[in-house]
Amino acid sequence: MVTNPEKLHLQTVIDKKIANCKSAAENKNIEIKSTVNENFYVKADEMMLKTVLLNLLSNAIKFSNQDGIIEIGAKIKDKHVEVSIKDFGEGINETDLNKLFSIDSSVNLRGTNKEEVSGLGLILCKEFTERNGGNIFVKSAKDKGSTFSFTVKRELEMI
Repeated sequence: MVTNPEKLHLQTVIDKKIANCKSAAENKNIEIKSTVNENFYVKADEMMLKTVLLNLLSNAIKFSNQDGIIEIGAKIKDKHVEVSIKDFGEGINETDLNKLFSIDSSVNLRGTNKEEVSGLGLILCKEFTERNGGNIFVKSAKDKGSTFSFTVKRELEMI
């Protein structure tokens, strides 16, 4: 698979992915809040970035409780932008946390409404993030939620 990095307006890409997830979020009465700075531009393969965002947002919805909130934020980290997607759902126990991004390990998780989760999406997110010069990581606490974050190259020039 070829990576075609281009200059992207991060807030626009995120807003489109939020719109793609609107129906699933409404089904659980989940509010998605984005505080992404409108001046952030990144250099990434658009399809790969959209896939990572959609996957992480979909997972956040699956693992959020009814009437929950999902927060999307971004901050500058040297030559990268770190994007985070935080839910306040079930969280992930430490044993499963260490297996999330490994193709060699399987994690048997279900969403709060018993939604199916294969775990393959996170492996794809890791691959796409790394192909674009970034990293992906997670912090989670059982019954307090999870924050999935990834870095993407920062585009220093403004459009």
